[in-house]
Amino acid sequence: FIATANAPIFGVDTQGLVSEWNVKTEALTGFARSTVVGRSLVDDVLPLDFRERLRQVIDDALKGTEASDFEIALDTLEKTRID
Repeated sequence: FIATANAPIFGVDTQGLVSEWNVKTEALTGFARSTVVGRSLVDDVLPLDFRERLRQVIDDALKGTEASDFEIALDTLEKTRID
């Protein structure tokens, strides 16, 4: 259901590598699933201005600390910001 959900959904593994990138995320960003899965969300996919904050959120989550109401932006293949 995640793959075909009508909402953008992406996920990372414990190493911060993209493990899920559904069709809605593909449609919004222009990045095909095959080009992002296995790559670092923080280092390779996110806009520079979100990288350090998300790195901290992921590190905290791996330690069991929950982040609430955390939002990030994505850039499209054409470099347009999606907030």
